[in-house]
Amino acid sequence: MTSQKPLPHVTAARAAGLAALLDATDPAAADERAGIAERHFERARRARAARRQAPATPDAGAPSPPADAPAAEAAREYLHAAPTRSPVLNAFLNELGAEREALVPANVHVFDEHTLAPRLVEIARERVVSMLLAVGRTDVALTLAQMPRIANERAARLFMRQAVHVGGDLGAITRDYARHYRRSGAPDRDDQRAACIMATFAGRLSAMAEKLLGPHVRAELRAALEQLTSRGGAPARRARASELRAPQGAGRSAAPTAALGAGATTRPRGR
Repeated sequence: MTSQKPLPHVTAARAAGLAALLDATDPAAADERAGIAERHFERARRARAARRQAPATPDAGAPSPPADAPAAEAAREYLHAAPTRSPVLNAFLNELGAEREALVPANVHVFDEHTLAPRLVEIARERVVSMLLAVGRTDVALTLAQMPRIANERAARLFMRQAVHVGGDLGAITRDYARHYRRSGAPDRDDQRAACIMATFAGRLSAMAEKLLGPHVRAELRAALEQLTSRGGAPARRARASELRAPQGAGRSAAPTAALGAGATTRPRGR
């Protein structure tokens, strides 16, 4: 098979011809230089167009998975219909194994569905310091212990970013949240799927804490969930001050109606 590389004497001759062409000042040489430049730019334009048409790598903006992560992560289900009526609480409980029903009753009521996911992340974060101490990472545990409490979704999201490059289920859940948050336009509220993914992250971290620290973690989770929920249906609406001042058994418009009736009886009738 013959080589396509030009011979040295041919290359030298082309270089000498190009040098002479660049030094020439006649109109014919100028036209030839313009033609060479035009052909060069056309080749460069075609190369750029070919690169733009190449298939893009999917999820190019997503955080890169760790080296030991599987090539294709199986799709995880984040929306669950059981064991309670709260999708966010269900996402948390489904990461805690078969005994999740013992943590809360099926008819439990969540006080605030919108703020539940960040609170669950805070409950899980409280166990991280003990987990780090258990594995001998005292320096990291002391640093993490100085962090403020997670009070809202933004703080929970910043905490979750620390696990983007972690292997296993925890890292996969975090990357799923990052992809969903980017594709959905980064909504601030009322994103049920984002809240369920965040609650799943908290549940997975709590399950890891229970495995490492012992069964007392589940009892602590039960006590923490009792502060966020109530048994049975939704609590009754608190009475307004105007309703408390109204006579017992009277409706919202009873007082104005009674006043009008009283005024009508005291007005003398004309003859």
